[in-house]
Amino acid sequence: MPKDKKSINLLTLTPQKSLAYEYRVDGQIDVLVPRFKNAFLQRMMQKKRSPYIRANLDEFGSTT
Repeated sequence: MPKDKKSINLLTLTPQKSLAYEYRVDGQIDVLVPRFKNAFLQRMMQKKRSPYIRANLDEFGSTT
């Protein structure tokens, strides 16, 4: 194991947002997961479909 990994204190790390999200009217959250990772497919399918899949979180997931 490299020395760099041993020197990281996990208690001092803070979480980072990795995906976009939107608030719903009822106060819960929808996480927007990209539908395609390939840039070519994103451009081709953007006119036909939404570029994101909405993951609807319940009350517990929205709080977390």
